[in-house]
Amino acid sequence: GLAKLGCTVYGSHANYLFFRLHVPHLRERLEPRGILLRDCGNFKGLSGEFCRIAVRGRTDNEALLAAMGELT
Repeated sequence: GLAKLGCTVYGSHANYLFFRLHVPHLRERLEPRGILLRDCGNFKGLSGEFCRIAVRGRTDNEALLAAMGELT
């Protein structure tokens, strides 16, 4: 679903998805909806376009995709 929204999604071996998407202030815009992203802009070599989010249950993941769809 993230790839369909224009995200570049990177492989993972944990319960997190690491992705890149250019939507200004994405973290701040999702937080009021109860969706918490980890902004990875303070990781060495990354910009604020890189984010990480925990893989959750189907309902939570569908809420994430719906909210991101409204913002992209």
